[in-house]
Amino acid sequence: MGETTSPRDPIVFDALWSGVINDWDNDDRHHRFLEHARLEGSLLDAAARYRPLKDDPERAPVAQKRLEAIAFLATQELLAHKTERRKGTPRWVVALAVSVCLALLAWVFAAFTR
Repeated sequence: MGETTSPRDPIVFDALWSGVINDWDNDDRHHRFLEHARLEGSLLDAAARYRPLKDDPERAPVAQKRLEAIAFLATQELLAHKTERRKGTPRWVVALAVSVCLALLAWVFAAFTR
């Protein structure tokens, strides 16, 4: 898998993660950690923390739930920044088509005038 980026504020990120690990069953701790990761643009780092815990039998259900939440948050971030697709043919395609047509017309004209 790819490398992770480091959080902008690793001290707060690590402190929140320590709180999650030390109080695993506390949903509020998970929520605060994920919200911080979302705001910092560190959802990939958050997923990297939860991923190994999927193999822990005691922590797997919560880890899986949080990984799904991270996927949802990442999707929401992508959709929020989605740009509208331009409608119509790009100008460069039109310019190229006109240029090719003019060149062909010039070639035909030159062939008939000889």
